[in-house]
Amino acid sequence: METERQNLKRKAVTGVKWAFVGSLAERAIRFGTMVVLARLLMPAEFGLFVLGLALAGALSYIKSLGFDAALIHRDDAFDPRVSNTAFVMLSLAGLVLFGAFYLASPLIAGLMNQPEATPILRVLGISVPISSVCRVSQSLTEKKLRFKHIALAEIVGRIAFSTLAIVMALLGWGVWSLVSGYLVRITLKGAIVWIASGWTPGLQFDRRVAGEMLGYGKFIVGSSLLRYLQSNLDKIVIGRWAGPAAVGLYALGFNIANIVNVQMVRPLRQVLFPTYSRIQNDLGAMKRAFLKSIKYVFLVGAPVCVGLLILAPEVITVVYGPRWAAAATAMQILAVYGLFRSLSDSAIPVLRAMGKPSVDLRLSLTQVVIMGLFLVPAVQAWQIAGVAVVLVFAGLVVMSYMIHRMRGLLGMRTREFVAAILPGCLSAGIMGLLLLGLKLGAGRLGVPYGAWQLLAGIVTAGLTYLGSLWILERKEMLALKTLLFSRMSSDSTG
Repeated sequence: METERQNLKRKAVTGVKWAFVGSLAERAIRFGTMVVLARLLMPAEFGLFVLGLALAGALSYIKSLGFDAALIHRDDAFDPRVSNTAFVMLSLAGLVLFGAFYLASPLIAGLMNQPEATPILRVLGISVPISSVCRVSQSLTEKKLRFKHIALAEIVGRIAFSTLAIVMALLGWGVWSLVSGYLVRITLKGAIVWIASGWTPGLQFDRRVAGEMLGYGKFIVGSSLLRYLQSNLDKIVIGRWAGPAAVGLYALGFNIANIVNVQMVRPLRQVLFPTYSRIQNDLGAMKRAFLKSIKYVFLVGAPVCVGLLILAPEVITVVYGPRWAAAATAMQILAVYGLFRSLSDSAIPVLRAMGKPSVDLRLSLTQVVIMGLFLVPAVQAWQIAGVAVVLVFAGLVVMSYMIHRMRGLLGMRTREFVAAILPGCLSAGIMGLLLLGLKLGAGRLGVPYGAWQLLAGIVTAGLTYLGSLWILERKEMLALKTLLFSRMSSDSTG
C-alpha cells in the first residue's frame, strides 16, 4: 500500500510538472501572440471573436454529458465496453449540438444585436464535433497521468494558432484570423493526444454503462453549464449592452488578471482530480494535498494580484499600446477576482473525487445568481469596471462558501487554512509596498513609466517577493526547488 501510494505521488508530481510546463509554454506563446495581434487588430475585432467563442462555448459544456469526468472517476474506464460507450454518446451529442447551433446562429446573433456575428458563430460551432470525438482519448490520457503528451499537444496547437493568426492578420483577414487559428489549434491538439493515447475507438454500446455515467455526469453537466455562465455571462452582457469593442477591452483585462487561474490552477486541477480519485477514502491525505495546493496557489497568486493592482495601467500602455488603455481599471479590479477564483477552483477536484459534484453545482449557481442580478445595471452604470466589481463580490461569496464546505468535508480547521495562505500574503504585501513606493517616486521625479522602468520595477518586485518568502518559508522554498528541478521521470507515462 505504501509503495503504491509513493508511486502515485511520484506520478502526480510528474504530471503536475508536465501540466505546468505545457501551460507555461502555452501561456508564453499566447502572450507573445496577443502582443503582436493587439497591434494588428482592433478591440472590436477581438470582441467579436471573444463574443462568438463565449456563445459557441455553451455547447462545449453540454457536449461532454459529464462522461469525461465519469471516465476519470471510474475504475473500469479502460474497459472497451465503457470507453466505446462514452465515445458513441459523445460523438452523437457533438453532431446534434452542432446542427442545432448552426440553425440557431442567426437568432442568437440577433438577440445580441450583433447580426454580423452569424457566420462567426457558425464556423466556431465546428469546434464542437471536433472536440467531442477527441474527448475520450483525452480523458483516458489524463487518467493515466500522461500529462507530457497533453502538454506537447497544447504547445503544438498554440504554435499553429499563433502562426496562422498572425499571417492572416497581416493579410487583412481581421476577426477571421482568430477564428481560423482557433479551429486549427483544437484540431491539432485533439489529434496529437488521440495518437499518443494509443486508444482505438469502437461502436460498442452498453445501455447500463451509459446510464451509470449519465447518473454521475448529470451534476457535472449542471455545474459545467453554470460554470459556463460564470465564465461567459459577463462577456455576453457587455456585448449586448456595450458592444464588441468593450468586450475586447474587457477580455484583455480579464485574461491578464486571471493568469494564475489559467496558468496554475487549471493544470493543477487537471492532475489532482485523477489523483484525488485514487485516495478518496483517505481524508487525511486529501486534506494535506488540498492545503498544499492552496498554499502554492497563494504563493503565485498573491504577488500577481498585488502587482496588477499597482501596475495595470503601465502594463496595458507599454505592452499592448494606448488603444487598450481603457482596460486598465477593469484589470485592477479583476486581479482581486482572479485570486478569489483561483482559491475556489482549487476545491473542484476534491468535490468531484469525493462524489460531491452537487456542492460544485451550488458554488457555481451562487455566483451565477449574483451575476444575473447585478451585471446589467452595473454595465449600464459603469461599463466594464462595473462588471468587474460584480465579479469580485460574487467571487468573495463563493470563496467564503467553499472554505466553509472544505472545513466540513475534510475536517480542515481555520488556522490550517490561514497558515497555508499567510506566507504568500505577507510576502506579497511587502513587495507591494516597495512597488508602490517606486511608482510614486518615479511620478514625483517626473520620470515617465516606460518599458525599461516597467521591467526594472517588475524585476525589483520579484526579487523582493522571493527574498521575503525565503525568510518566511525557507524550508518550503528548498522543498519546492527540489520538486521543480528534479527530473520529470517516465513514470507519468506508465
